Amino acid sequence: MEDPNDYTNGSSTDMDLANLEEINSVENFYNDIPAQMEKHLEFVVANKSGHILLGSSNLTGRYWCGSVWYYLDNRLAPDVESSNAALEFTGGLTDCAFIDDHHAIVGRVQALLIVHLLMITTQLSNNDPGNIQIERTEQIEDHGYSVIAVKLTCSGKTAITASMDMSIRVWDCHTKACTHNYTPAHTQEVTSISPHPKHPEMFLSSSLDGNVLLWDLRASKPASCIFRDLDNCPTAVSWIPSTSGDSPPYVVGTANGEMHLRDYKIISHSLTTIHNFKRPLFRICPNRFRPNQFVAVANETKVQVFTLDVETLNTGYCDDSHTDFVRGLDWLDENTFMSCGWDKRVMHHTFL
Repeated sequence: MEDPNDYTNGSSTDMDLANLEEINSVENFYNDIPAQMEKHLEFVVANKSGHILLGSSNLTGRYWCGSVWYYLDNRLAPDVESSNAALEFTGGLTDCAFIDDHHAIVGRVQALLIVHLLMITTQLSNNDPGNIQIERTEQIEDHGYSVIAVKLTCSGKTAITASMDMSIRVWDCHTKACTHNYTPAHTQEVTSISPHPKHPEMFLSSSLDGNVLLWDLRASKPASCIFRDLDNCPTAVSWIPSTSGDSPPYVVGTANGEMHLRDYKIISHSLTTIHNFKRPLFRICPNRFRPNQFVAVANETKVQVFTLDVETLNTGYCDDSHTDFVRGLDWLDENTFMSCGWDKRVMHHTFL
């Protein structure tokens, strides 16, 4: 007769271990499924198929957490029941960029100042396109503080991240390796980055140190200052793709709500300056479907579209329907863009 306490035979033990592994697998799967969408929506990004990733963070609760939500139909966001997949994180989310239709990079921050740059992938079932799972494919702990911006270069092969730790890093999207590490890149917190629309080796960065730097990874000294205002620090910067050829203009948004249209070959003055916001600029999002156009938001509820006309900025569509700060922007087509904010709303804006 076998001793019930004798586990040397292995038959029942193997079965118990298999059951335990299965239970742990199920528990880990469900631990990654968000119980709810946090109120503060941080980003909304669309891939080429019009599917979106929506990121949210809990900024005021007892636990610092975040979640990302995937929608095949972008019109259904932010309804939780209509999402096709979701993934929960410990620590808030900050920014995101699609590498291709099924892979994205997410920047986030954790309570102990450990920052993760996460590669996630969405898997679509061939039999049921609505059956989607989001899984983490890579987790990189590298920056020393919150990742504030994640951008893909025009080649689609490299990504750029900027952090509140004053550093900027360039990543190979295929190998997940950091190819360039600039620590520090600025003397104070980096506020924004913008890859060049035609040259993957070039990008802009802005910082609370008052400088906008032009970076060229091919140069032995890659950074050069092209804008400086110590009293009115740049809080957002972006190239604006235009029909002017190889040297597009760029726009600098500042702490007092000004926007400066500039040519990087002319560092002595701005082409034009307008003051359409009352608070610091937060995000400038060029229209990738139409040159000379972009939408901008500040630390307020308004979204505004601008169009470049030679050396001037003309104001266009404006909406003030959000009830809290607008954080995320992205374009769906040449006449439609999305916005999301801390009021837990995703809005579609269509204009002619």
